[in-house]
Amino acid sequence: MPTSGESMTTGEPTGSTTDSTTGEPALPGTRVVYSTLAPARELYFVDCTGETPGAPVRIHEPNEEGWLVTTVFQFSPSGRWLQYNRFHETLGREAWLVDMSGPMPGVPKRVELPQGVDELGTILFSHDESKLALRAADPGGGFQFHVCTIEPDGTCVPESWGVPLQPGGTHRRSFEFSPDDTRVTYFGDPDGDGLNQVFLGGTAPGDAGVAVAVSGDLPPVDDTEVAWFSQDGATLYYTFGPTPDRQGVRAVDITSDPPGDPKTVVPNEGRFEFRADESAVLWWSSEGSASSGDLAVFVIDGTKVGPSAPIHDEPGRVSDRVFEWSADGRFALYRANGGVVEDAWALFASDLSGPTPAPPVRLSAPITTNGTVDRVLVGPDPSFVLYTGWPDLETGHQLWKVPLESPGDRVLLAETSNIGTILEVVLGPEGSQVIFASASELAGEHDLFFVDASAPAAPVKLNAPLKAGEGVARLAFSHDGRRVFYNARKAVDDATVQRLLQVEVDEPGAAVQVSAPEHSVGLALFLPPVGE
Repeated sequence: MPTSGESMTTGEPTGSTTDSTTGEPALPGTRVVYSTLAPARELYFVDCTGETPGAPVRIHEPNEEGWLVTTVFQFSPSGRWLQYNRFHETLGREAWLVDMSGPMPGVPKRVELPQGVDELGTILFSHDESKLALRAADPGGGFQFHVCTIEPDGTCVPESWGVPLQPGGTHRRSFEFSPDDTRVTYFGDPDGDGLNQVFLGGTAPGDAGVAVAVSGDLPPVDDTEVAWFSQDGATLYYTFGPTPDRQGVRAVDITSDPPGDPKTVVPNEGRFEFRADESAVLWWSSEGSASSGDLAVFVIDGTKVGPSAPIHDEPGRVSDRVFEWSADGRFALYRANGGVVEDAWALFASDLSGPTPAPPVRLSAPITTNGTVDRVLVGPDPSFVLYTGWPDLETGHQLWKVPLESPGDRVLLAETSNIGTILEVVLGPEGSQVIFASASELAGEHDLFFVDASAPAAPVKLNAPLKAGEGVARLAFSHDGRRVFYNARKAVDDATVQRLLQVEVDEPGAAVQVSAPEHSVGLALFLPPVGE
């Protein structure tokens, strides 16, 4: 669900310790796909379901001379399909699909785009993974959306799906499927008159090129182009406003034919954050372009909104970039400066489960005028949050666990030296396991550490000894939480060289390399093992 704020969470929980279809404990191990950086840009698969990683296997075989695999790729929602692009300087771009339902990748299948279509942009799977949407340059000019049905063998033959383009017309980047995958929405200016509209169409045979503009006399305005369906599929929301920092939201009732008129549900005077169940909105606003302001909450039901209620009643103002909901939607979490020093941000929470917001409670440990909370992590366990920050200039970077019901019972999980830093922080599948990259010096190379927030103890260094100039980055848990993956990277001339390694949580220091010795890794993504 879109938000105009900047999430405080720097590391989302990775994987799940239970199988999403059976509810049984997740199988141990991981399947890994990684891309390599220039000069030989390829895509590789590694079976990491055993005690040691298998040999990397090139996925696109053969990769003809002159063709490069783009370093960014994606999995479909369940991991059934792998999608990637290939690029050739004179022959253009191609989109490919690979069936990942077996223990090894299937045979890649090229998406059969119409002749002359190139410059691939947005590529999106439907929720049920039966369809693929692509945005590509149209031979007649502008960009057009194409949609295809994915056959069981991966064959996919797209047809032009957006409203036909007139000279000078184009469709924008945003494209979304409804929750039941029977409808789509997208932004576009097909007439080329400079006015974007929000379109609503279908996905059934015969719906290609047919859509109705639902933004009416309230278009999205300027460069904001984010649209999404409500979870029940009854309402279409889209953003509007002059800049990403000042976005509002309009809502359209799409249960009627034709759809209702758009209604403004969030003013474009600040930033917003929807509750996960779409029943309420946190709304930050300020005078002018200030980065501190006021935070309020209001109820929303489709196109109807209730009155707003202020949240922060203490002296000081609320940060525009750091506010969000707790995991269960009960608390509003946010930074406020407490009226002392503008940039000395403390962490607060307000219980929103009652008819009116409860008085805010300070979550963070005492902070002086030179201290600040810089990062908050919200995991799947709604009983606590984690945060990092400095209490003052003389103390190192700290990682804290704070119970939301009893903030006074907060626990210090880790602390660097007074010139050290904590960079990446990632939560495990259940939210209590934490890995982070930390350095003892401000410009030092970072090592990988593990701490269990449910049984706090001194952090354990996980990574194997690093080579000269290396530091850890891009941390991830396996789906069962027993294994951690990380990159060891260093700068060589004007490039970054990265190798991918894995280490068992229970065997710190015994890391083994996953990527081939000659590879510099770009992006790495992870899939659970295939069940028996």
